[in-house]
Amino acid sequence: MSRWDIKPDGVRGVVARTAEIAGKLANQGNSYVGHVESAAGNAGRLAGPCDAGEGLVGLALKAYANHATPELTYIAVRAKKSLQGAVDATAAYVQGDTEMAANTQRTASQAPTPEELGGPKK
Repeated sequence: MSRWDIKPDGVRGVVARTAEIAGKLANQGNSYVGHVESAAGNAGRLAGPCDAGEGLVGLALKAYANHATPELTYIAVRAKKSLQGAVDATAAYVQGDTEMAANTQRTASQAPTPEELGGPKK
């Protein structure tokens, strides 16, 4: 049987530090999108008989961004869910400890049974 020894204050500290870093990553992700769009728009145009609105580099950057953005979104959402899961699991652990303590206290405060008193046996 496995044993759990969760320290809620420790979990809170880890979650807070991780959330801070995740927030910075989210800001960088938003910045990334703007930079890719800017780079794609300023990467030059195709010249020649065709009137292309974008150059090959710009098209490649947009294609990459279209591929990478859902992956980055997945990472951000997954990180948020993982952090919330740690918070919820810790709360359930603490609640379980509180319930066990209350049950133990309630049982301890009950009047003794005749068997516990060593009364007559049938």
